[in-house]
Amino acid sequence: MTTVIHQPGKQDLPVEIWEAEPSFSEKIDAILEGVEKGRVDALAVRLGLGKTETLEVIAMLPSSFSRTKGRLSRQASERVILLEEVARVGEEAFVGEEGAFQEWFRNPNVLLGNQAPQDACKFTVGIQEVQRILARIATADFIA
Repeated sequence: MTTVIHQPGKQDLPVEIWEAEPSFSEKIDAILEGVEKGRVDALAVRLGLGKTETLEVIAMLPSSFSRTKGRLSRQASERVILLEEVARVGEEAFVGEEGAFQEWFRNPNVLLGNQAPQDACKFTVGIQEVQRILARIATADFIA
């Protein structure tokens, strides 16, 4: 599905967004092709972060991002896809609670050693742990 990201003072940005959970092969193909640069803006909205914060989480310098034409590198594309999955799981875990996932994502969490999920997600192992915690929230499984 194509959606449009409205950017105040800038040109609207059409971005391809998956409607449903993509298959493994679709994820690999997207990584190999490189995701569209505009997906970073969509991801920022979903995570409740600013663009600079989002770039920090995907381990990309703002200067590198601004020099990128069209599609991101494989490494950045993979991080975007992993973080889109975190956003999808988070939105499902906090369904019906407007903004609750974004607030949870930005605030320290005792299960992450008092780090915010956004900081933990700077590492692949952190993304995995955040997804595990979100799955527990979604199923109300709070027993370790």
